[in-house]
Amino acid sequence: MEILAKGIIEKNITENEEAKVHESEELRGKGGLRSLPFIMGNEIFERVAGAGLSANMIRYLTESYHMSPTNSSIIMNVSSGVSNILPIFGAYLSDAYFGRFLVLTFCSIIFLIGNTLLWLTTLMTQSGTSNSCIPKSGNCNSGSATVPRLALLGFALAFMSVGSGGLKPCNMAFGADQLSNCKNKSTLQKYFNIYYSIVGLSFIFAIGVIVPIQDKFGWRVGYLIPVVLMAISIVLFLSGSSLYIKKKGNKSLLNELWPVIKKAFENRHVKLPPKVDDGLYFGYEIQVPSEKLSFFNKACIISNTKEPKVPSQYLCAVEQVENLKTVIRILPIWSASIIMSLFMSQNFATLQALKMDRHVFPWFQIPPASFGIFSVITMTIWSGGYNRFILPLIKKITNNTIGLSQKQRIGIGIIIGILAMAVSAIVENYRRRFIISSARWLIPQFALLGLAEAFAIIGQIEFYYNELPKSMKSFGVALFSLGMGIANMVMSGILKTIKNLSRVGGRRGWLTDELNDGRYDYYYWVLAGLGVLGFGWFVVCSRVYGEEGKNKYWDDDEEGDSQVIH
Repeated sequence: MEILAKGIIEKNITENEEAKVHESEELRGKGGLRSLPFIMGNEIFERVAGAGLSANMIRYLTESYHMSPTNSSIIMNVSSGVSNILPIFGAYLSDAYFGRFLVLTFCSIIFLIGNTLLWLTTLMTQSGTSNSCIPKSGNCNSGSATVPRLALLGFALAFMSVGSGGLKPCNMAFGADQLSNCKNKSTLQKYFNIYYSIVGLSFIFAIGVIVPIQDKFGWRVGYLIPVVLMAISIVLFLSGSSLYIKKKGNKSLLNELWPVIKKAFENRHVKLPPKVDDGLYFGYEIQVPSEKLSFFNKACIISNTKEPKVPSQYLCAVEQVENLKTVIRILPIWSASIIMSLFMSQNFATLQALKMDRHVFPWFQIPPASFGIFSVITMTIWSGGYNRFILPLIKKITNNTIGLSQKQRIGIGIIIGILAMAVSAIVENYRRRFIISSARWLIPQFALLGLAEAFAIIGQIEFYYNELPKSMKSFGVALFSLGMGIANMVMSGILKTIKNLSRVGGRRGWLTDELNDGRYDYYYWVLAGLGVLGFGWFVVCSRVYGEEGKNKYWDDDEEGDSQVIH
């Protein structure tokens, strides 16, 4: 009977090796560095187009649709939440069915349609200038927030969210696919570094160039530019089609993990042996599962004694079981890290800047939506100098060869995020009391948020990268995106709750249409308080998780080597 079990394993290994040989023959002469300019060019134009639309969106909704700041922020958070949650499904469709090239092509076109529909909303007003409709100014045309125009806005945001759902999980991975034949591992690492640099520079360009154009020439011109850029992006991407490695969709992480849950539940009445190595388990390279979360070992056990039995039906492999355990172990850390994404979801600083003096020189003032550039600059400078300047100092202070662990960096980032919310509350309180008038007082809160991101967000991504096996690296990116989406949705609920509760008893409320009439500083204090609670939950989850790197069942250098774990 043991021979039969081994026969099943050898058959699967042989089939995998034959598939790899066939795939390598098909991909010969494809990909490589020559294909990257088309992919990276597509990424640059797509990122600039997306950032150019979203950076000034809250101002567009309040001025052109004369929505309240709260409702505008809720719409933005819901749209961003959907855009960040859908990549889970986009990744699944590309991995399991269509492949990344088809998903990228289709979703790029969908995103372009969304951009175009959003631009068309600017044509449905009497004037396309950015100051054509300012609430309570008496300069609003009556047709600017009609039902057809609101419907068109809804369709535009929906198309853009669906497009983002396919672009976000596939763009970077498709570029990495082109380097799958490169033997030099440093080439792939350089690609990732360039990719993240492009993301930051694209955001800086969008805020520094497109937003000022929107302010100077109006929404019609300002929102037409992202449409043109996205069209160029698609043309550039498709022009390199003949050079790409186009891997077909044939498997998905969900297809590997769900059977483990299902099989373990089916075998819930099976008694496990006292020790894991007392049973016979089904596996490829790993023959014995870990003792942690042992209930799921029932999905791969062939026999609970040394006497093997023929499996009644196909069992999950030990590797699948351990992958599911790894996901379950990191979920508490993931849930605790969502608070940082919550800090990044607040949108009122643009409207605050509108009420303040933004002049740098008598002849130049910073556009209100461009203050976010200080977050990006801070994050870029800190991240760029961390390994070279900061890390050696931390090693010297802590007498630790690794400096700060990923969990410590996440925790520090959350603390800095709390401080950023507190500073935001203080600055808003001083602004509404006219103690300060210069928008330069907004820079510290943006800089602190950028520093918090450099610690918490990058630390979170590196935590997933280090704690997940190579076959699940993309799952870590999807988890981060899902956390951002959930934070956006939670922020919408928080805004609605604060708005309603603060109006109880006929009071004016904190989140009023006119910033000076409300108490937006209280809103920031609520976020800071939630941050304190979130940090406490993070500390608990970190202690439960234990030391980083101790839950690995694989070797980072030789992940395919046979191992026995305990």
